[in-house]
Amino acid sequence: MFRVVYTDADNESARGGVLLHVVKGVASIPGSPFLMVDANVSDTTFADGKEYMRALVLPFRGNDYRYSFTASDGVDVATGAPTAFLDAPDVRNRVPKMTFPTGAYADGVEPDRGIRGSRFTFGILYRDDDNDAPSAVELVLEKGGVAYGLPLAMNANAWVALPGDYVAGRAYSVVVTLPDEGSDYVLRFRTRDAYDPTQSVDSPPRDAPDVDPAPAPPALAPEPNWKPLVAGVFAAVLLLAALATAAGPGSRSYAGIRAARKTLLFTSLPFIALELSTGVVSFVTGYLSIPPMIGPGTLVDAAILVAGIFVIVFRSRRKSTEQV
Repeated sequence: MFRVVYTDADNESARGGVLLHVVKGVASIPGSPFLMVDANVSDTTFADGKEYMRALVLPFRGNDYRYSFTASDGVDVATGAPTAFLDAPDVRNRVPKMTFPTGAYADGVEPDRGIRGSRFTFGILYRDDDNDAPSAVELVLEKGGVAYGLPLAMNANAWVALPGDYVAGRAYSVVVTLPDEGSDYVLRFRTRDAYDPTQSVDSPPRDAPDVDPAPAPPALAPEPNWKPLVAGVFAAVLLLAALATAAGPGSRSYAGIRAARKTLLFTSLPFIALELSTGVVSFVTGYLSIPPMIGPGTLVDAAILVAGIFVIVFRSRRKSTEQV
């Protein structure tokens, strides 16, 4: 609001009115000069001073405004201090504002809690009374009172009203994966408008979100141990091999039966017993387990089988040679 007092000793009114001149820099602002308004229309005495006023909305920000007043009674031009240009009020930049959206993001983050490694969406509404676009909208995280990484740039989303209307506001969000558990996270949002990108505005800090430990993985079913079965099969093979080599001419006679028993006792039974014992040990302790298919358990079984077959065949051929 601009005000000035016009005084004329001859009690003559200002012809053409009292004018307000406003300059920004070296140029007049649009509409200047402005006709002042009579502050009291019932006052018709100019000899003792009459007040005039004018309300203006200065269209541009800056600290280089100047103003002055001019008037004339039709004969002389008014004089006095107001006729010289004076420093006008500085029009400052109005810093942007941030508010939390309604609904799920009312506290700035969704979800409020999650396990380690979860994705959290942080959201804020940016508004600027000067309709300035932001030069930056960022998420600032702290954990345990210490900065948690660098500020994260947020992505522009939906407009509150019409596109380009920053007075109504625009939503911004960013998705962050938090790998560290804890309930000591603090979030805040930081922004700057394009008119003055050096002046940052921070939202009040908020306690969120909480990150819980990841649940333990489900226990895996124990892998079956085939070693006892393999040992039993190999022992049966040794027994069958021994029986096959013990059979022959005269094997059904008393002497033949004794010879067959002797052959079975001294050739196959030690290997059969060894094979079965490894199966029992593996069943009880898990040692020499199969799988792996190619591993210590398989190698031990195969070695016993091969050695047993070799002894059985060697003794069988030696017996055949003695009979000849």
